[in-house]
Amino acid sequence: MFSLHTDESKLIRYLLLTLISLVIIASSFWLYQLPTTGELRSQAASLKKDNAALLRQNSELKHQQQLLSKKLQDNEQAFAIQNVTDKQLQRRLTTLQNEVIDLNRELDFYQNITQGNTSTKLQIRELTLTADDKQVNQFNYRLVITQGKKINDPITGTISLLLTEQKDNKEQRTVISEHQLKLRHVQVLEGQIKLTDGRQPKAVKITLTQNNKITLSKDFDWKITTSPTPSER
Repeated sequence: MFSLHTDESKLIRYLLLTLISLVIIASSFWLYQLPTTGELRSQAASLKKDNAALLRQNSELKHQQQLLSKKLQDNEQAFAIQNVTDKQLQRRLTTLQNEVIDLNRELDFYQNITQGNTSTKLQIRELTLTADDKQVNQFNYRLVITQGKKINDPITGTISLLLTEQKDNKEQRTVISEHQLKLRHVQVLEGQIKLTDGRQPKAVKITLTQNNKITLSKDFDWKITTSPTPSER
């Protein structure tokens, strides 16, 4: 009976020692892990802080990028508008320069007529034909008639334009326009010629009729120019 009691005591001591060993081991492991977990938490807090700072920097950079993109777009639009404006101004300047040249030539031409520096005879001076940019088969004409004498009363009469065309292998002439002449030095007559399909003009004949008689005439080849040209002097 004493031996049984002794064995139980040994077993209890063994179990107590085992339990105490397990408690010591667990406590040691917890104490070992404690500083490591604290460092991780500190690192996590630091990383979270750094991440927040990077997010703020990223947001600021995005905002700056949007501002720069908007500024670049505005500059590109302004440059495109300026480029178009410059081209329009250049075309307008070229047009004005050509107009000034033409006006100077016209002025010189009229001065030569009025000052007697050219022929004093009555002349059908020039006929210019240009295609109308709005109507197909329509042409604008500009006819210049001059004389250089000093006269008191203007020269009067009827100016007729006759179209010479080829039809059925034959030439025929048709009156296409008439103007009343009232000339002192220079008279410019303008109008339009409308051609129907199939007509083949070859020339335009200009005649001056006075007192029911043709007193002056001149033939011009059918030649289309891009724009009216000044009289040759």
